[in-house]
Amino acid sequence: MDLSPGISYFLGQLGKAFLAPGSQISLASLFTAVFIASLVLAVRRYGKGRRLRLRLLVRALFPKRIVLNRSSFADLGYFYFNLFIFGLVLGWAVLSYDMISRAVIDLLAVAFGPVQPTSLPVFVSRTVITVMLFLAYELGYWLNHYLSHRIPFLWEFHGVHHSATVLTPLTNFRVHPVYMCIFSNILAVVTGWRTASVTTCSARACRNTACRKPMSSSSSSSIFTFTCSIRSCGSHSPAGWAIC
Repeated sequence: MDLSPGISYFLGQLGKAFLAPGSQISLASLFTAVFIASLVLAVRRYGKGRRLRLRLLVRALFPKRIVLNRSSFADLGYFYFNLFIFGLVLGWAVLSYDMISRAVIDLLAVAFGPVQPTSLPVFVSRTVITVMLFLAYELGYWLNHYLSHRIPFLWEFHGVHHSATVLTPLTNFRVHPVYMCIFSNILAVVTGWRTASVTTCSARACRNTACRKPMSSSSSSSIFTFTCSIRSCGSHSPAGWAIC
């Protein structure tokens, strides 16, 4: 029995979680947080004329009441499920951002004619789409969160995230699978529609027979990945990086 595909998947998911720059629990983020916390503790201790011993530092950074709390173990379970199992079991339920973007572009082409190349410089085109994608992501994020707090049915799934009794970096992964699907689909629809609209409108605004090739949805998809990774650093939900 060949286990290499499973091992590759396992290691790949771990790499996304701990090595990807956009991950909330990347090693760089965790080490930076530990360094800043240690520095603050050291300044406070030495400011009072006290020494900061390693044992005291470990106890302050990893208190038993949090590390051994049942809520922390629950976070660990959610982390495992959302990182390794969610995509395999419910990946089919998540819409593709790129698919929606291409579908909207095709619909606009049917309604208004083929998209003409744009004379805008590549840097300008990508800058515009990056900004619009960032705003679209924010709109999708806000819309999902607003509805989750306003609609009782959605709150039943979103409330899981607010049920933690202690907070750790893994609390970001305390998300119900159904909520993940809803959140990811809302983001896919909003950002996909916005990408297609901006791509089509920018191309039609600057027609030129000797200009560059218009930006395709696949090109803008890579920009979305970059934009999404930046936004997800401040997000309290793992869906931001999970769909990228």
